This record gives sequence, structure tokens and C-alpha cells, in this order.
Amino acid sequence: MRSHDYRTETIIVTGASQGIGAAVANLFLDRGYNVVGNSRKISRRNELQRSDKLALVDGDIGLAATAEMIVATAVKRFGSIDALVNNAGFSL
Repeated sequence: MRSHDYRTETIIVTGASQGIGAAVANLFLDRGYNVVGNSRKISRRNELQRSDKLALVDGDIGLAATAEMIVATAVKRFGSIDALVNNAGFSL
């Protein structure tokens, strides 16, 4: 059994604007987690529920600058990163 402190855990979900990524992010939000959602244009259009526990970061996760922004957002807004769901995909 894991001992919990009293902070809420923070999950990063890439590819979170629709489909499986949005479903995963919404499940974490439903269970009270903080979520940092990412996709190329997530702030313009997404299937995510609105929540104070949700932060959105636009950008291509294949770029180091986007990854850095996601990490910075998670730490600044929620104080930690506890897990990553790397759901982003790409097509050629």
C-alpha cells in the first residue's frame, strides 16, 4: 500500500485533444488528478472537460521546446509531475 501525502498527483497526457488521449485525460480529471494535456492545437479544439485541474499546452511533442513547456507548465501550475501518458501519434 502506497502512503499518500496530501497533494494531488499530476499527470501529463500527450495527444490529449481527442480520442483515446482525451478519454484518458478525462478519466484522470474525473478521479481528481491534475492533468497537463498536450497536442498541436489543444487550446483551440479538444474533447476535454473543463476543470481547474486542467492545463493545456499547444505544440508538437516531437520538439524539445514543447516538451520543456509542458514540464514547466506542470511544475509551475501544479508543483510536480507524477506520471506521463505518451499517447501522441503522427502520420507520414
